[in-house]
Amino acid sequence: MKLLTKCKFGVCPKDNIVERKLRRVGFSISRNNPDLIVVIGGDGTFTKIAQKSEVPLIFIRDKVSVGALAEFSISEIDEVVKSLNEGNYRIEKMMRIEVNGKKAFSDIYITHKTGAESIEYEIEGKHFYDIRISSGVIFSTPQGTTGYTRSAGGPVVKKERIVITHICPYEKVKLRGKVIKAPYQRWYIIGPDEKVRFRLLWPEKAALHIDGKRVGFLNRLETLEVKKDGYAKILRFGKKVNYVDTVDCVVEKDGKILLIKRKFKPFKGKLALPGGKVEEGESAKEAARRELEEETGLKALSLIEFGHFWGFERDPRGPTYDVAFLVHAKGKVKPGIEALNVGWYKVKDLKPSQLAFDHWKILYDYFRW
Repeated sequence: MKLLTKCKFGVCPKDNIVERKLRRVGFSISRNNPDLIVVIGGDGTFTKIAQKSEVPLIFIRDKVSVGALAEFSISEIDEVVKSLNEGNYRIEKMMRIEVNGKKAFSDIYITHKTGAESIEYEIEGKHFYDIRISSGVIFSTPQGTTGYTRSAGGPVVKKERIVITHICPYEKVKLRGKVIKAPYQRWYIIGPDEKVRFRLLWPEKAALHIDGKRVGFLNRLETLEVKKDGYAKILRFGKKVNYVDTVDCVVEKDGKILLIKRKFKPFKGKLALPGGKVEEGESAKEAARRELEEETGLKALSLIEFGHFWGFERDPRGPTYDVAFLVHAKGKVKPGIEALNVGWYKVKDLKPSQLAFDHWKILYDYFRW
């Protein structure tokens, strides 16, 4: 296998310990058509290469960088070489996005040209339209949500999605000369094949950033389109977690949330959001519609995805990955066969210990959103 190493600032030391150790176990170092690129540095070095590379990448954190995306540091190079030599790795595809032909591995964000003032803008997707005044807006890949998006109060996701997060949004906006209340959503989660359009309304110029670097400016009334742009291929060495896909539904009415009381284990007798396992061949939205009707008798009219939740401790039966929806529904509430009863509850009257799984976290994110 032919390898190429790339380092911080584009300069690798003459006595490159990584290349030396890889040569010892039979790998060759090639500048032309490598089968694999080993990136040594921090997140900035890695994202710059991952933006465009079609060759699989290994990310090794150097001694002075944070390298949040790296599984190993330079001090653990022997373990990396051993795993490569034994074939103990997998190639994971990580989605990229692009704006007007410029690629991003982590995120694209737009702010005032000085970064010190707010901007006003329109933002439109397949299922939403929004006008906002805020400190800026972030368009993020799944891996990018652990960075600026999370710092700005947005959601973290692992599945393929584009996440749009308003940075410190105002509660009110101007529309046709009138001051009105802004939409309540602080973020949007859209599918990987959807596109989102941005148009700057004020000021005369705003700054465009890709993966943490300013790459240009936008003029007032200029429009940008953000969409998926293929994948970066990343070598991963840790054990892959096989999550069971689940869904949960938040239905709100008159300030109350619809909850079921569980009939069966786990969490028998606890309150829970309507939801359950995604069956084979179902989309998350289809599963949410089915589970809501089965458990509460309600028919979903619309569903808006607002949060992703995963882990080993969510469910004692095994690791799950949950997609949560705000659901507008109709019909008469009646408990299904898996519920002791179903009813409307004021969240302020509930304690986290009364809720099953991590549903208190889902409700916390729902009200933050």
